[in-house]
Amino acid sequence: MLDYFFIRDDLKVKSLEDLNGKRVAIPKDYAHEELIKKHFPKIKIISVDTFSAAIDAVLENHADMLYDTYGALTYTIEKEGINTIIPFKSTRNLGKKYIHIVTRKNAPELASIIQKGLDSISAHDKQVIYNKWLGNKQAKKITL
Repeated sequence: MLDYFFIRDDLKVKSLEDLNGKRVAIPKDYAHEELIKKHFPKIKIISVDTFSAAIDAVLENHADMLYDTYGALTYTIEKEGINTIIPFKSTRNLGKKYIHIVTRKNAPELASIIQKGLDSISAHDKQVIYNKWLGNKQAKKITL
């Protein structure tokens, strides 16, 4: 997964270094908080309760930016009709990130069921899912 900074469209920044001193809204206990502290120690973290609260913090000027996976932010911002928070820069230089599904050790059958379900998704269905949630924006039909 590609992690990305999304900024308010009124910020005058051109590089990741320009984010020093700015405020990023991140939900409490998100793994991204540690990543920001480690790799971007001059960015101030504004802890909020939820993903929606992080977006509100930027919209209400309590924070300057968001940091999360590109797909999650793009989908949510578009779904909520927000046009003042825009993609800025990725952190792909920090290495690849993978999605993991965790189950309890004492429930191996649950892990097996989840894996069988994932394995049964065809390449075509994966593309349909991808297009619905992350891509193929031109094909989306707008209903008024």
